[in-house]
Amino acid sequence: MEMENPHSDPSMMGYFKVIEPFQLKDFELVEKYTINNDKSDVKILWDRENLEYLYQVEEPTISRKELNDLYNIVRDMEWIVPNSMDISRILTRFQFPEIVKSYIHNRKRILEKGNGEKIQYFIKRDYTGYGIINVPVNDPNVEDISCDGFGSKVFVYHRKYQDMKTNIVYNDPTYLDSFIIKLSQFCGKEISINNPVLDGITDQGHRVQAIYGNEISPHGSVFTIRLFRKKPFTPTELLMNGTADSSIITYMWYLVENNNSCLISGAPAVGKTSTLNALLMLAPPNSKIFSIEETREINIPNENWIPAATRERGNYFSAQKRGYMKIDMFELVRMAMRQR
Repeated sequence: MEMENPHSDPSMMGYFKVIEPFQLKDFELVEKYTINNDKSDVKILWDRENLEYLYQVEEPTISRKELNDLYNIVRDMEWIVPNSMDISRILTRFQFPEIVKSYIHNRKRILEKGNGEKIQYFIKRDYTGYGIINVPVNDPNVEDISCDGFGSKVFVYHRKYQDMKTNIVYNDPTYLDSFIIKLSQFCGKEISINNPVLDGITDQGHRVQAIYGNEISPHGSVFTIRLFRKKPFTPTELLMNGTADSSIITYMWYLVENNNSCLISGAPAVGKTSTLNALLMLAPPNSKIFSIEETREINIPNENWIPAATRERGNYFSAQKRGYMKIDMFELVRMAMRQR
């Protein structure tokens, strides 16, 4: 006998949250594009009343019956998926279309056309993806995603429209706390009331900073995700975007080719790493590059490149990393100085 989900509100049913659209009186559609293989849309709206751009996420619509099917599939999955810090890696081995088909076949379910794809979408979104922020995470136009606590709108930094409010809200503090723990698992770390601060990087290269609970954050759990750009900016793109002029790029090129020292500094999120990435592309093709970082962010195409990152001491909760010794920047600098 199948269980009915105890939640009465469809938008809060089980683990799966439905994103509601903005309730606007006077707005203009500025731009629309698709994400996740045409499964979801992003609309850039201009709010004429408050004079601001808005980032609206639109996912496949799902009925209460479909949500109930989704709940039962996930309940069955939880019986066979082990509890692990590496849960996201384990779940990537599962073939979600086969799981859905098996569930439908074994229970003689009849789904309307397209409903199976919806169910697969939400399972992937919330188990191997980033939940309700999965769309902006996969949006190549978004650089940064931040949540200031439960009940507050999630904000994104868009390459074209800069800081924008989204229609994504974490209304449930328990759900937000659970997501922070999931982020820590993505980063291979643990977070708790005893250790409520997270600073890590995911397998995709996204940099995550988060606070768990309300011990040091009155608004509850908060997080910021700096999204990793798979294709780094080139010096030409820096010129086209107005980040640097030709004289600066030429001078930096001269410094790099002649092995001179250079310091790139500035406020957070102004493009220091992007500038460094672009300048390293100007190095002679076969020259050796040894990069040292606390969190991996540099991404360059050079073949003769050794990327190194610091490592924290292993923790009890990770069987794979338990007993690991700490490797700090001093150790990595000493290694680099012994290489040509």
